[in-house]
Amino acid sequence: QQHRELVDQVYRSFLELCPLVERDRQWWLSRGVGDEMMERCGFGSLWRERCWELLPELERRFGREELTSVPGFYVSEKGRVHTNLYDDYTLIPYYDRDGYITMVQGRVPGTPEKGKPKYKAPVNSGLHLYVPPGYKPEQVMAFVEGAVGAIVAAQNGIPVAAITGYQHYRISGGRGEPDKPLPEHADTDFGKRKVRYIPDEDVKEATRDSVMAEAPKAARALIEAHNGTPYIARIAEGYKDLDEWLLALEPEKRLQKFAELMQSAVSPEQWEGKYATRNGQPQHDGHSEEASQSGQADAVRTGETQTPDGKAGKRSSKSGKVRRSTVRSETGEDGRDQPTEDDHSGEDGADTEELSAPGEDTEEISVQSPSAGPEVRRPEPQPRTYKKVAQTNIGEFMVALFCGLIAGLGFLLLVVIAAPAWGPTTSLAEIPVRILMILALFIIAVVVFYVCRKLYLRRCIAIRKHLAGQR
Repeated sequence: QQHRELVDQVYRSFLELCPLVERDRQWWLSRGVGDEMMERCGFGSLWRERCWELLPELERRFGREELTSVPGFYVSEKGRVHTNLYDDYTLIPYYDRDGYITMVQGRVPGTPEKGKPKYKAPVNSGLHLYVPPGYKPEQVMAFVEGAVGAIVAAQNGIPVAAITGYQHYRISGGRGEPDKPLPEHADTDFGKRKVRYIPDEDVKEATRDSVMAEAPKAARALIEAHNGTPYIARIAEGYKDLDEWLLALEPEKRLQKFAELMQSAVSPEQWEGKYATRNGQPQHDGHSEEASQSGQADAVRTGETQTPDGKAGKRSSKSGKVRRSTVRSETGEDGRDQPTEDDHSGEDGADTEELSAPGEDTEEISVQSPSAGPEVRRPEPQPRTYKKVAQTNIGEFMVALFCGLIAGLGFLLLVVIAAPAWGPTTSLAEIPVRILMILALFIIAVVVFYVCRKLYLRRCIAIRKHLAGQR
């Protein structure tokens, strides 16, 4: 618990010193994430220059020994505290069910350079599960790869959790020890509820088969191992991941299409048998022709749904209330599940949303506001102090010395050569050479000090601007 609190405090200070800048804010807006959701998630911004003062300040607050015990911070070969998050990143904090920050992940804002990964985890941080702030792990309806997919889904009122890679769904145990769940997922109990796993489609052809073959293992480890019923859903062909697919849909249709995607899911056994690839097999995704023919397009009818940023999304219902329908599934002669629709209205005239999975009678899927989850801990920020940077460096000193020598030599030339020709000031030429040299050295020292001070202040201002996001 003591180390857990230390990690939380260090990462909170880290994010406090790295406030979100306009560059990253605009990128999040382009992903459909609103300002309120950005504030809720606690994003930050980082680049190399920002580390100049960030790392010394963290060392001053926590001490070198405690700071370097937190994943992401270490002592470099030059004896300085360093971090492997040393590039242009938007920062995504990971929270556990109690609101403690367990990791801060870097995500390249935009398209990364060739050969550079989208995400960067702190060194020695291990594997983690991203659950959007305000939701508990047992509330999620699906698992995806990449935190951005879960954040975009949460923006639309859909609780989705994310792993950091298609093989990062559990922590391997040591010799003779069982595998362990991800830290944020340790105490999750789905209560036999059906939950889906949605693999990414943005994989190379050489690794596509291994990614798809890993999906049943991930579904069982993330869902079945936590008292849930696992199913696997596949997004429409032509889209890389869940967030790209959601953003391609009209906002008022995203909830309905997501419900259809959940309905199209298959069990891990079915996936391993004949649904692992699309080659010559029926497509199981939210846009498949078979799904629309089975009546899934009308499975969910919604009115208004509350999104995490507090804004109500308009739906097709004219009553102003959330209208929902019940979808039941039956097993046909060929062993495939055939959904049939059966509407039920409540006493108040509003319908209840229930969505079934293959082989089961009914399943209730509800879109929940993040307020239903744990409150994220947000302590008061610590007082801001600064550890002074070096007064000067060798480059600045050489520039200042050059300016001082020019000034001193200029003074000597003025006195020795020009003064005798001025008449009234010929007495300057009678000053002893020793005194002239002392005056020249004094002028050189004054100029060197002035130039060094000016360059130092310019460097401090540049650091403050970088720290404030004024690039």
